[in-house]
Amino acid sequence: MKIRSFMLFIICLSIVFCASPQKRLQKERAQSPKYQYDVGAMHLNNNDPDEAIKYFRKSIELDPNFFIAYNALGLACFMKGQFKLAEKHFYSCLDKEPSFTEAHNNLGTVYQEMKLYNKAEREYRIAIEDVNYPSRHLAYYNLSKLFYIQNKNQEALEHITFAIKMKPDFAGAYNLEGIIYEKMGKYNEAIYRYETALKFIPNDLSLNFNLAISYFKSNRQKEAKRIFEKIYPSVTDSEMKSKIEQYLKVIK
Repeated sequence: MKIRSFMLFIICLSIVFCASPQKRLQKERAQSPKYQYDVGAMHLNNNDPDEAIKYFRKSIELDPNFFIAYNALGLACFMKGQFKLAEKHFYSCLDKEPSFTEAHNNLGTVYQEMKLYNKAEREYRIAIEDVNYPSRHLAYYNLSKLFYIQNKNQEALEHITFAIKMKPDFAGAYNLEGIIYEKMGKYNEAIYRYETALKFIPNDLSLNFNLAISYFKSNRQKEAKRIFEKIYPSVTDSEMKSKIEQYLKVIK
């Protein structure tokens, strides 16, 4: 089962609108690194990294020490598959603000994509060890996934358990836990984790798909068929749709 996303985090600062004449407002925005950052963050969250990069660069031009913009620039480059550039920007962020642990977590994802697993683990562990880092559960999740792709299933389970303890409503963590158990052939355990995740996001197609496959593998064909047929009309991903069709043919 593929895992298609990393747990990344971008801080969106609020855009402040002043009660001032339009030209003055436009001038203030043009000279505000914070405003430029916010607009870039909006584009990044809308999956438009190219447009986001323009604003993040402008933010840095206005304030070369605005470390959070370097982090965001790294995320935009990561989305574009420009991993070396992303690495450079995350290090620039840490150079400006060494205590910004989020950049370490993000560096881990870069190294993981580059298959530099030892470096990735080092960065994730730095993030985990910072007790003041508010998103430590994401670092645990990423480290668990790193172990999973290296077939270190016990280590993966250990770290995903920490992620869940820190954030009990973390649906993505239950899903990853289910994937790990499924890989180990422990389908009942996998089913329980997928069902738990679905309590938080019941209409998630990937989770329903994963649950149906575990039902199928545990010889609960009727339940697998029910879920496949339920989600099939909503599936737009051609690969998932094709797999559902194949499973339904076998079940019939």
